[in-house]
Amino acid sequence: MTDQPFQAPKNQGAAGGTPPDRRANAAELKTAMEETLRLKGSEITTWARARIRSLDTTLAAALHGTELRDLDQLRRAVWKEMLTEVIMARTNALVASLGAKQADSVAKALKALSAAQHGLMLSQVHPLLPDMASYLGGQFAYDTDFWTGVERELAAFMADIAAYVQRMVRVERIVALRMASLDESRTLLRQRLDAATVLRGSVAAQGLEPYVGPLLKPIVLECQAAQQALQSLPDALLNQTGDQLRTAAAATEQAQTQLVTDIIGPPMDLCVAVESRLRVRMSRLTPETLQQLQVVPNLPAESRTAYVKLLDFYQVPWIHCVCALEPKVITRLLERCSRPTGMKALKDKVPTHDTTNLSMALEVLNNPKDEPDVACGKLKQLGFTRIPLPTGVTALSWHGVGPAWAPKAFSASSMETDLACIKHMVQELGPKPTLDKVATYFQDMVKACVTACAQWVKEGRPATFKASPIEVNGAEWHISVRNVADNPQVFHIDSGYEASVWTTR
Repeated sequence: MTDQPFQAPKNQGAAGGTPPDRRANAAELKTAMEETLRLKGSEITTWARARIRSLDTTLAAALHGTELRDLDQLRRAVWKEMLTEVIMARTNALVASLGAKQADSVAKALKALSAAQHGLMLSQVHPLLPDMASYLGGQFAYDTDFWTGVERELAAFMADIAAYVQRMVRVERIVALRMASLDESRTLLRQRLDAATVLRGSVAAQGLEPYVGPLLKPIVLECQAAQQALQSLPDALLNQTGDQLRTAAAATEQAQTQLVTDIIGPPMDLCVAVESRLRVRMSRLTPETLQQLQVVPNLPAESRTAYVKLLDFYQVPWIHCVCALEPKVITRLLERCSRPTGMKALKDKVPTHDTTNLSMALEVLNNPKDEPDVACGKLKQLGFTRIPLPTGVTALSWHGVGPAWAPKAFSASSMETDLACIKHMVQELGPKPTLDKVATYFQDMVKACVTACAQWVKEGRPATFKASPIEVNGAEWHISVRNVADNPQVFHIDSGYEASVWTTR
């Protein structure tokens, strides 16, 4: 196939006259057949140029009736550039491939023409008119490699471009879905960051920053991470996606889809991860925690100093233990801890690297029935007999119940309690419960709490929720749950107070 202009034979007659007609010779027939195949080959470039000119209409038709019908012009321009590149590259490749078959195809067609004893006159082939080109091709060149190649490759070309247009719709759907997910994750992170900002302001306004440092510092760090994550702006990512797709116009659909995911996915995943971490950090520093600690800034300097020293020594477990106490109990505890003997007795009994027994030690040290020195002596002799915990349960603090220590607050994989709601255990277990009775009671309580939190999830995670009565092994549990950073926190538990079946078991 060639794009060279047709060179007609020179006239043989007198100057300015019409040459006499005659039979076309071999050279003239060859020129006519070359032009015939050239015209056939031009169908590819003609179709390609028309397709490029109509891309706006093609894209609009493909998007019409889909959720992408309002796709903005910048996104359409990306695909128009990509389609143009694909069409031009495919056209050039076909021209080169079919051009290599032209000479042999001309020779084959001329051989068929000669065998047909055609009797073609010069006036019939020069100039070569469309009807004669159609005749020569349809009668003598139709089965040549060039002719059949043009028809076969043009049909495949048309189908491939139509498929590429549909691919555009599919890939653009992926872009839209990824961007929607990114927007959602950014919105959630922004809301969480705003809530964290309010929380930090509340801590500062109440003068509690020195007393919640181990809980506050992770929130501050995650706020910084959130601000950094929000720096990846959607418009910039969308433009980057368009730029990268342009360079990957010839890539497979899978590769283009992966490219979209690789650009938009990481910023989205980062927002999700930071929001999740920030939510968990905030769930540890609740308004209830702050309310419990409001007594501390108003205590004498010696008590405040003792609090800070023990906070530095025990970190978060110290806060958990203190927040499980009533204000007047906190006041007495810090007064005793401010004494050198009290501070030493506590640190000697509970080392900083193992705070498991901290809440038990504090309960003994702070027993109002004992004078401070007596309490210190009992603390030195204290043994720790804890009930076994169900699988997946972690005690946040402990208290003495009969002959054993049982959790005063706990967490499990799907829920947690606040630091003070398990306060009816002693009342409901009756006098002198055995170790096994305390352990069984606690195990049933955990089952009831998990069931209540499942009800809370089913009801749409409301701010506060009173679960339907839950029966476990003959006892009826009454449990209330609240939403803390989108996680369930049990804030009330009872199985009937003095009327609980546990009192007589």
